[in-house]
Amino acid sequence: MMKRGIDDLNILEKFAVDFTKVVEKYAKYIIVSGFVAISHGRSRATEDIDMIIEKVSKEQFKKMHDELIESGFECQQSDNPNVIYDDYLNDKLSVRYTRKGEPLPEMKLSQAGFLSISKFPATDIHLAFVFCSISKTKALVAIVTIFNPIAS
Repeated sequence: MMKRGIDDLNILEKFAVDFTKVVEKYAKYIIVSGFVAISHGRSRATEDIDMIIEKVSKEQFKKMHDELIESGFECQQSDNPNVIYDDYLNDKLSVRYTRKGEPLPEMKLSQAGFLSISKFPATDIHLAFVFCSISKTKALVAIVTIFNPIAS
């Protein structure tokens, strides 16, 4: 039986795996939107991945950002983690990370007001509850079922 491994991943999947290896050290996260549909076999043209991380402290974000930079990523909005955190993430705005010098693919990163992820025992099913304040007047509340997360 053939086992899927990192060599079998396409460019977008490899980008997601490399990015999440850093993020998971600092925050819980979920990946949402078109990339999820693609990873489950649907055909869809997308060059970006949408990630929502739990609310983290500025200090924790700075450590994560610094490791992302060391790992070959860059933020399109700013090089300064204080600006990214204060002017974007804390203001309910997303930021975009790419590999240094490459416009695509990109990770659109947002910070949730609340994120809780639970794994059902003896299954590959995870359940995430997300609360995101999208703007001053709009909020997103979602319960997301996650099957078979991408294995690195």
